[in-house]
Amino acid sequence: KGYATEQIAKSLIADGVDNYALNFGGNIRTIGGKDDGSDWSAAVTNPDKTSGKDYILKVKLRDQAFVTSGSYERFYTVDGVRYHHIIDPETLMPNNTFTSVSILSPDSGLADVLSTALFNLTYEEGKAIIDGLDNVDFIEKVKTQQRNWIGRSEGAEVDFKVPAMGGALTVYTTRPDTLFGVTFMVMAPEHSILD
Repeated sequence: KGYATEQIAKSLIADGVDNYALNFGGNIRTIGGKDDGSDWSAAVTNPDKTSGKDYILKVKLRDQAFVTSGSYERFYTVDGVRYHHIIDPETLMPNNTFTSVSILSPDSGLADVLSTALFNLTYEEGKAIIDGLDNVDFIEKVKTQQRNWIGRSEGAEVDFKVPAMGGALTVYTTRPDTLFGVTFMVMAPEHSILD
């Protein structure tokens, strides 16, 4: 999503757009400032819904991306355990070190990669990356995440058992991590299962 957002921003800039804000659900990329010359603003939603405070951070943006990875909006609960969509490639389970990680960067693609990677690292590992961004030498865990997870999916075929048809419905997805919360499926009217 971050890469796509950045490509859209680059296309708009190439077309002469000098003030615009893109918001793709957690990925914000601004071009210039507002028409009135002021900065754009963005906020990080407070994951603690009981606090009475809607936001934990507000920032001013101009020619920047602001990307947040969080576990508090896309999740499901099974037997009292909450599972979110950011999967640690080492454990293949959601990492619960952080609830939210936000990155401010001139590049939405980089901000997206970093917010997801840092979400799956310890504070110390993440700080080491941020502190060394001038000459980034990613630690092995992040290199592994980039090779095997972030921004890349080989996809998977998943079989859903459908007792009424006496078999299974095979579905291909590039986001198998989201299937555990499937409650319904939309099918094309011409699909053979509907005959």
